[in-house]
Amino acid sequence: MLKKMNKKGFTLAELLIVVAIIAVLVAISIPIFTAQLEKARDATTVANIRSAYAEASALMLSEPTSTTATSGNATKTAANVVQVANVALPCTDGNADVSTLPFTISLTGKVPATSATITFTFAADSTVTAAIN
Repeated sequence: MLKKMNKKGFTLAELLIVVAIIAVLVAISIPIFTAQLEKARDATTVANIRSAYAEASALMLSEPTSTTATSGNATKTAANVVQVANVALPCTDGNADVSTLPFTISLTGKVPATSATITFTFAADSTVTAAIN
């Protein structure tokens, strides 16, 4: 007697359908991932600027009468001016939301690709302005 062989497996059509479904899911997920990555870069940029502000404020409070002082990456260059060097700015599109920062910030030139120097000016009326160079 001849026995029928039991063949198990997937047909070519079934495999093509699975590959097509995976391709659609990847095509949908790549733009979402890219957008989330840019949001993360923006948030990191704002956090790094806020950290530089904290470092500058600490130097201003610890050396209120000095016109030249240094602490970490912060350097006091005048009685009310502090420069913080090597601030990482990973935001590539320049759309980081800096409206939540407790000071006014301006950009002189193009945002550097890796790191920048931020100059904080502390006014007598307790306002602070910052410039990214």
